[in-house]
Amino acid sequence: MAAGCATAPLERSGSLASYGNLTPSDGFLTKSQVRVSKADVLGAKTARIEPTAFTVAAAREPFSDQQRSLIKNAVNRAMCFALSERFRIVAPTEPADLSVRAVITHIAPTDTTAAGVSKVASVIPSVVAPGVPIPVPRLPIGLGSLSVEAEARDRSGNQKAAMIWARGANSFTGAPRVSSDGDAYDLASAFGDDFGKLLVTAESPFGKVSAPPSIGSLKASLGGAPKEAICEAFGRAPGLTGMIGERIGLPPDWTDRGASANAAPKESGTVLLAIPREEIERTACRRPRHLDRKLAPVQAPAISRSTKKSGGDTNGTLIEIDLDALIVLELPAASGSWSIEIGCAPTCLIEGGPLQ
Repeated sequence: MAAGCATAPLERSGSLASYGNLTPSDGFLTKSQVRVSKADVLGAKTARIEPTAFTVAAAREPFSDQQRSLIKNAVNRAMCFALSERFRIVAPTEPADLSVRAVITHIAPTDTTAAGVSKVASVIPSVVAPGVPIPVPRLPIGLGSLSVEAEARDRSGNQKAAMIWARGANSFTGAPRVSSDGDAYDLASAFGDDFGKLLVTAESPFGKVSAPPSIGSLKASLGGAPKEAICEAFGRAPGLTGMIGERIGLPPDWTDRGASANAAPKESGTVLLAIPREEIERTACRRPRHLDRKLAPVQAPAISRSTKKSGGDTNGTLIEIDLDALIVLELPAASGSWSIEIGCAPTCLIEGGPLQ
């Protein structure tokens, strides 16, 4: 079976506040490392879901803006549905017992030609021997994969749970989609569900039989209204239409409308950029000594608030910055390449492509 599975690395991008005490907790198809403060997580009642981000390296993979947005939304939607089993989900501007954030560290596209051939091959037995169920494994080439790391922080910014997760598509489960984002999209939902279960139970979701889904969770997965109304911001699950689309190999965006059009203002939005530690070091940028590993306040004098968009200057407001990995900016929701200037010693300029 290993020959029929794509590999995905357990990459560390530096976006987590801490990588200490992570222990291996692999599933049948998934590789993972997990840490959870059980008492603190079980004591939490409310959760806030922050937008999923791509690392700079993952954002360079050949996906369209629409595909990346759909994959990120699939992560957040699956997490929202899973967390709703126990938590009250609050708006991004409200305080919460736990703030949840995920960063996609690796993503590999699906080979559309191989997926198409696999789909045609799966139809042949029904033509040759109608009425006889003959399973046809997917071609073990061109399989997509996904790696994600995520954490939950308390009101003080302390990490209470973390997961590094990696899984590749395989030849035996799921159906190939004739789209480069087909496997990544399906795996994004799987990750969101796994991380949500980690926080709901305060235990690893791997290596044991999962409890059956609640009626509300089952209803939401079939395209009904989610248990927590705020999950509507991520759009409803494709439901039966999505299942049929997956079975016949349709691209995800044919059946998934993505996030709700009213989920964010049209003129502005929150842009997340994850910068790997090695990239910061390569630019000779160093963390100022007076800032610790937690998110630094925007008043920190060592952080420059200037942002520049290709083709002209555009003002943006720096919300928070984790100098180990993550910069969070409030910028106009227009496409383009951005450069962020960080006042270090010496000052350095980190440039990126279109930020998602």
